Amino acid sequence: MISFVSSSEPSHYAASSHRQRFLTNSVVSNLIMKCALIVSLAVQPAFRACLSDFDSKYILPVRQTVTNSILPQMIVSRQQKMESFISKSSHVSLTVDIWTDR
Repeated sequence: MISFVSSSEPSHYAASSHRQRFLTNSVVSNLIMKCALIVSLAVQPAFRACLSDFDSKYILPVRQTVTNSILPQMIVSRQQKMESFISKSSHVSLTVDIWTDR
């Protein structure tokens, strides 16, 4: 009877879980970097509740982890990809569009 009522599944993904890392990368890359949303979005109860509705096992990292660990790692990774791409190119042209995103 007890095994029928209680679930043997863990209530949250492990920090090293592929799904946990995938969702964290998606939130940081797509929402924070590409949509230019603020990092403190991670502490907003409504946003955390929304993510819980999408996947109740996912735990969003705290703002400090995103700022001090995840974002710097993503920036270094993207810089390395850009450097690799540029080093393989024979010609490079840069264009700058100056404007403000409030």
